[in-house]
Amino acid sequence: GLIPNTNSESSQLTFYNASNDSAQGYIRYDNSDNSLQVRVNLAERLRITSAGNVGVGTDDPGSPLEVNGGSALDTATFNSHHANGVLINLQRSGTSKGFLGSGKNIADATGGVDDIGLRSQANLIFTTGGGTERLRIDTGGRLLIGQTSGASLYANGKLQVSATDGNAAISVTRWSNNSSSPYINLGKSRGAIGAYTVVQEDDRLGQINFTGADGTDLA
Repeated sequence: GLIPNTNSESSQLTFYNASNDSAQGYIRYDNSDNSLQVRVNLAERLRITSAGNVGVGTDDPGSPLEVNGGSALDTATFNSHHANGVLINLQRSGTSKGFLGSGKNIADATGGVDDIGLRSQANLIFTTGGGTERLRIDTGGRLLIGQTSGASLYANGKLQVSATDGNAAISVTRWSNNSSSPYINLGKSRGAIGAYTVVQEDDRLGQINFTGADGTDLA
């Protein structure tokens, strides 16, 4: 059965089990802290605080939405039946700034519906050990490690690494019980990416530059 109940402390709708007349759940407005509570199977499952914060599995949400899965493996599930898969939109003041979802939604021309993609409308940064930036992919597609913008180089490469100590290095190590070594390959084709068009006489197949700063750049 459904029984409304109102007093000076709260107003609630209580749901009873008709077979044993026991309360199984309720929707309750608590006047003491102006919160709305939902109880299911004898336990509170959801609360909306006076500040408008929604808590699932917690009675004290500290953000607009806080989900506490307890010891459960899955804290939240995002499921879409759209042909292109799921898409989560990250906005600031109503303007989209990033997306998390299927590769088809993130990069329609190259991503697959079962791929997982992450897209930033600006730079994409990664931090570890707190708020310290470790890696950045800028809007030009360059992978920057130890720097927040591309350096002025002879070739403004897609991978740039900077440091003020011995970490200014790139290591390639092969761990195998044989005589083979690691490789660094420099390749050249006259075709588009993925097209192995024959090179011509006098084509440069690879180049390693050693440059020193001249006060302006490293070009």
